This record gives sequence, structure tokens and C-alpha cells, in this order.
Amino acid sequence: MSMKYGIVSLIGLTLLLFWGCEQSSDPPVNPFDGQVVNQDTVKLEIIKPEPTSFAGIYQNILRPTCANIGCHDGTFEPDYRTMESSYNTLVYQVPIKNDGNYTFRVEPYSPQTSVLMARLNNLITPAMPIQVEPDSDWPAKKAQYISNIQTWISNGAPDISGNIRQFNSPVPELIGAGATENDVWMMRSDFTGPIIMPETATGVRLYFAFHHDNMMPADFQYNRIAFSSDVNGFDSVSDFPLQILSSPRVERGFYGDLVSYTHYIDINPEADFDPLQAQWFFRVYVQDDQNPLMEIPNDNGIYYIKDYMSFRWAE
Repeated sequence: MSMKYGIVSLIGLTLLLFWGCEQSSDPPVNPFDGQVVNQDTVKLEIIKPEPTSFAGIYQNILRPTCANIGCHDGTFEPDYRTMESSYNTLVYQVPIKNDGNYTFRVEPYSPQTSVLMARLNNLITPAMPIQVEPDSDWPAKKAQYISNIQTWISNGAPDISGNIRQFNSPVPELIGAGATENDVWMMRSDFTGPIIMPETATGVRLYFAFHHDNMMPADFQYNRIAFSSDVNGFDSVSDFPLQILSSPRVERGFYGDLVSYTHYIDINPEADFDPLQAQWFFRVYVQDDQNPLMEIPNDNGIYYIKDYMSFRWAE
């Protein structure tokens, strides 16, 4: 190769390297940037949950300490992979290991007859937890954590909405709430925060998804909704009927998985809600054929779920 062509090649290589360095400060558009990431069903994070609420019990104790590989990771019950599976495999569930003195893993209002407490206090061997993960703070906070679980059970072992499960008669559970404007699913703040509502929104449809072990949510006997600008101010507000979809709408739910939305109400936010009130909360009232009327969430529910069941005006 001649000196002439060698110099040209060297110059070309230098320009190519210079161009590449210049371009590194302005990379090409990534088509995955800006996409909405759906809530992880296992790592659902609730910021600073009340320690004696089930959200606090799950997030502080069950998930980091008990959901060990080959243990309560779904290998056998109770299943502590998610908050939902944890609750549903604990309360009024018959234990596998029992000395004959206990009926349920968790019996609401009765820590002294709950196997969970007996295992934690070494009244039934082996004591729980059998194995502690290296990053668990159980050894340092064991006494406080056991006290928190006992308080939760003594308070009726409520779910995150504040409802108390009935024996052999599961209550309806809210598993999703969402909204559309012009049939487009609306955004939330931080995945499970309030629905972001434009002040000019007129045609909005709120959707709700429920789970029930024994009947279809579309067959509930009572379906209503109420709105309030006060997070717990629902005692004196009017309620309105929820409609039933002829075909459920499938979208992501509270825990991040796909769920069937069966209930809805059409609202006109611009006309019917005061824009000077920064946030509006809503509660649903449903009833099956076996339980009293359920208010979801009720005053005893954790704030996180109340915040989820709300919308705030877009800034």
C-alpha cells in the first residue's frame, strides 16, 4: 500500500473515531425508553406500611424472612411469594402441621388459637422461621415482629382494604381499579398511586375488578360507588350504581397481573368534581349472597389502597 493511501486511510479512521465519540453524547433513540413498566407482582412495594397492618407484616416479615427458596416460595403453603397469596393461604386456612390443638393458620381475633403464633413462639416444632435469609433483620427485631403479627391477628387479621375474612365464606376482594378516557387506559402516579385526571376530562369510565372464590363478580347482589375529597369522609356522601360489563375488560390490576374488570361507572370529572380539591377518593360497596355489605376500602384500610382508589388532577 502506498504512502498516499495509507495517509488517507489514517485520516478516515481518525474522523470515524472522532465522529463516534461525538455521537456518544447523543445516542440514537431507544424504542423501549419511556415505556410504562407494569407493577411487579412479587416485588410490590408499599412505602412505609403500618407495621401491624397486613401490608407491613408481609413487607417487613413474610417476604424478606420467610419466602425462602424451597420453603414458602410457592413450593408449599402458606405461599409468601405475593401479598395476595400470603393472605389467602393464611387466614382461615387449615395447617399442614398441627398437634391437634389448632384449627387454622390464622384465626381472626384469636392469636392464641392461630398456628402461625404457635410456630413463631415454638409451641409447635419446628419453630418458625426455620431458615433466615442473610439480609433479614429477623434476629434483631424478632420480639417486635412477633408482637406486630399478634396485634394484626387480635385486630381481626384484616386485609389491606380493612375487611375481615369470614370463615367458610370468603368476602369479595378488590384486585384492580382503573380508568379510561376515550377508551384509552389512563396513567397512574407511581404505578399504584392516584389516577392522573386532566382537568378538561369529560368522558371518563372508572373500572373495577374483584375476586371471589365462590361466585362470579358479575353476580354480586349490590354494586355501588361513592366519592369524597376527604380520604375517610364517606359517612354522609351519596352513592351511585355501578354497572356490569357484558364482556369483562382485561387490564393490569393492583398486583400487576392481568385481571378481568367487570364493574364500571361513567363520570364527567370536569363538570362533577371540584378542581380546587386536589384529590378525589372513591370507595365501592359490593355484596355477595353470604356476607354483609363490603366497603372497599373502609376506614381501617391502609392509606396505600385508599390512595390507589383515587384520582388527582394533572398538574
